[in-house]
Amino acid sequence: MTASISIPNTLSTHHSKVFAKFEKNVLPDQHFSQVSSRTSSKSTEFTDNPKTPVGSLEFHPTGAYVVYTRLDGTLNMWKLKSDRAEDYKPLTLDLANDSIGFSKSCVSWSPFTGFLFAMVDGSSAIRIFDASTGANIKTLHSDDDDRYNVCTYDPNGKWLATVTQNNQVLLFDVDADYQLAWRSPLLRSANTTQSIPAPAKELSSYHTTSLIWSHDSSKIYAAFDSGEIRIYDVLAAGLQELIHVSGHTGPVNCLRLTQTGSYLLAAGEDTVCSIWDLSSMCCVFTINDFPDSIRDMDISHGESVIALSSPSCIQIYALETRESIYKVEFNSLISGPKFRFYPGRLTFISTTDNDLVTKFHRPEPTEEFTGNGATDKKPRPDRRPGIGGRRRDADAPPRSRFVRRSARR
Repeated sequence: MTASISIPNTLSTHHSKVFAKFEKNVLPDQHFSQVSSRTSSKSTEFTDNPKTPVGSLEFHPTGAYVVYTRLDGTLNMWKLKSDRAEDYKPLTLDLANDSIGFSKSCVSWSPFTGFLFAMVDGSSAIRIFDASTGANIKTLHSDDDDRYNVCTYDPNGKWLATVTQNNQVLLFDVDADYQLAWRSPLLRSANTTQSIPAPAKELSSYHTTSLIWSHDSSKIYAAFDSGEIRIYDVLAAGLQELIHVSGHTGPVNCLRLTQTGSYLLAAGEDTVCSIWDLSSMCCVFTINDFPDSIRDMDISHGESVIALSSPSCIQIYALETRESIYKVEFNSLISGPKFRFYPGRLTFISTTDNDLVTKFHRPEPTEEFTGNGATDKKPRPDRRPGIGGRRRDADAPPRSRFVRRSARR
């Protein structure tokens, strides 16, 4: 190996113990209500029910909100506080006729404009929402008949990049009321000798699966169903390709950038997660013991662990050793596997059995773990008169260190 990501061994052990104590709570959205009513009915078999998988799931940068879409066209938003769901708001959308039902939906939060987020659903519309009110405050349409699969704000909140089904990137200026700045193709010959351009007849069959920004908003990283990863410079007139590599034998489904910006992580259908050193664009590590195709991925705050999600399981690895420290196996295959760590924490939200959205978090402070894994709540003192303990209003007032003097006349 030519590089290393150093994490103390004791930290991996600590994380493994923390994950083992997590509790699971399902977010009771509309889909949860439908699942509960169907499973409680003796005359209905759950296996015959239509599935409504999650298409996209993203946290607000502060963790105050989480929003996700489903295949049935619903947009679900939760206002969160201390890892507990406080307020649920299903947003009512006036979907266009050309919407494909969120099977290729994508959500991106604006980092510096309050509570705004953008959403695309495979149609020709780009919708901007205000999370504080749930209102669709703006809808963007380009001049051409484009259908959008991916959208993402840059880290500075200046630009909104969208990707069409024919691999065109459209850049919108947020400060200029989302005016179109330029349109640029993703698939063109590279300007470097390190990459070999694919034949033109094959480029039309490529599809963009993931797109992310660099931390300084100067570059864009794109992944394709061909297994390729391409890096572009973001210029005033469009994109300029720097290099592309082929490190996977199947579609690359997701990309993630470490907080330091030194490593790029890619994962895909070939069950492999590759870690690339961006200074040399060489693959320095791989996680190749995952049992299923990787559909989603996330990195924890501090870059200590990485989570891989598939239709059959979730597996969390320590980046130091690339060894599994926590695993969740599903009873049935998940149609839309999604996973996100809470911003700045190890707790997370994921899709689980029956495509339910579930939060994994530490137990409440009033609970203690017993030896068999169950939780016992601490008894609270009885405040009723004559049954042990004093009432709060019977307590002596706190003494002040200042002497009270009479007012002088």
